[in-house]
Amino acid sequence: DAKDTGTAAEAVAEASNKSLLVLDLPNICLRHGNHKRFSCEGVQLAIDHFRKKGFTRMVAFLPEYLLDYDHASKHRHLIRLGLETEKKVKTKLPDNISLLLSLKEEGYVIPTPAQDYDDSYCIEYAHKHGGFVVTNDRYRDCMIEGVTKAWLREHLMTFTFVNDEFLPNPDFTFR
Repeated sequence: DAKDTGTAAEAVAEASNKSLLVLDLPNICLRHGNHKRFSCEGVQLAIDHFRKKGFTRMVAFLPEYLLDYDHASKHRHLIRLGLETEKKVKTKLPDNISLLLSLKEEGYVIPTPAQDYDDSYCIEYAHKHGGFVVTNDRYRDCMIEGVTKAWLREHLMTFTFVNDEFLPNPDFTFR
């Protein structure tokens, strides 16, 4: 129905002018890598998708150690020693740290302290600034004051990838 499509397009256009999107970077990267690798291209595809839709306010949180080349080298050394499997490391380590560092320089990637739970930063920041979290995580364990299950249902935007095409949930509505 053309009228419904126009209304949905207008709603996205209006939301893009004012809405903050908080990207769950590890969740997006693992989904793009089919849960077999930490594909950094996934977050770039998500950012590009939302920029094309007119969104300008986006941040993506991840633990700071994932931006550390030394951390990655240590894991690769453990593989060579046979103390860790390559399959396990591929899901733990970004496949393109330089891309993440570039996105950090552009202001998209925000590192969180290594010992902290990065998901808490995603939820807290979105809640505090009236934003939406792009994730497939349900955050059932969320214990942030003021964040209710109803708020989470209305502010979590799920997504998938069709090859290298980022596809947010078409049924999601900005409220």
